[in-house]
Amino acid sequence: MRPEAAFNGYVVTNFCLLLHEAQIFDLFSNKEKTISEAGFVRFVESKNRKIPLQANELIDFGVRFSIFERPDRASLRLSDNGISWLDNRAFAVWMIGGYGAYLRKTIMHSQNDDATPQDSINGEYVAIGSQMANRAFMNDVFLDLLDEYRPKCLVDLGCGSGARLVTACENDSRCFAYGIDINRDAVKLAGTAVRSHDLDDRVEILHGDALERGSELGQRIDRPIDVVMSFMSMHDIFNLYGPRESARRILSNFNEPRYVWVADTVKSDTDGGQPLPIFTSGFELVHAFQKIDLFSRETYIDAFESAGARLVQQRYLNVPNTYAMIFKTG
Repeated sequence: MRPEAAFNGYVVTNFCLLLHEAQIFDLFSNKEKTISEAGFVRFVESKNRKIPLQANELIDFGVRFSIFERPDRASLRLSDNGISWLDNRAFAVWMIGGYGAYLRKTIMHSQNDDATPQDSINGEYVAIGSQMANRAFMNDVFLDLLDEYRPKCLVDLGCGSGARLVTACENDSRCFAYGIDINRDAVKLAGTAVRSHDLDDRVEILHGDALERGSELGQRIDRPIDVVMSFMSMHDIFNLYGPRESARRILSNFNEPRYVWVADTVKSDTDGGQPLPIFTSGFELVHAFQKIDLFSRETYIDAFESAGARLVQQRYLNVPNTYAMIFKTG
């Protein structure tokens, strides 16, 4: 990748995060919508404290970056590139909002600095970006799985913002759901989501290590567990305990759940001659900095089959190298 492409791409990614944070992308939720520049200016001025650029500057840079286009002198609409950014802005939230400070801190970390780079990860933005990506690219598959398997009791390892737990319980009024996440910011976000949907009586959120807290949780859940799932977190668990041991403990801790759903981004087959897909390199880079290994699909399958579960379904999740793998126990 040429320096000018990488540098300008970084600038545009930050600019698109600004458009998301300032809710400007929401003005174009109808992708074909054309709005007046006067209406755009009024909107920006109404949110002046949240936007560090004036309306005319946002327009000028938006046009320069090919996010906006002017069908005439008095109106704006999203360009094809802007529509693509509207669809993919979750990755700007996840990468720049969640890991931007972490990457800078890692590169410039001083041995005399008391704060570690890991402290710079914004767990709330990681959770929000993941939730947005799930909703935009993976939610249809998740809803299909809920309709196909109809779990009445499920556990989400690495529950993030809690959106999947809320979706499962709203999808079926008889469903009880439990979530565990190691990030305190994500746990707070999930708790807020549960309360805002009045699901405190059917959803429980725990903070801590997925398998350590899972052992405690599995002992006190007094109903058969239909599904233990992990969306975009199983690679972290595998790094802590090893693939086969992780799979064994998941089945043991949760009393042989009927199914295990694993959705994760697998290690890519890099080809320097091909364009880099969105998300792939960012996902692999932040994990390389953290010394977290990524795994092939074959490793996931081997791990759970060695624990006594068999693969019964695989689904591509519309994000590069990302799949849902459904294992049945027994």
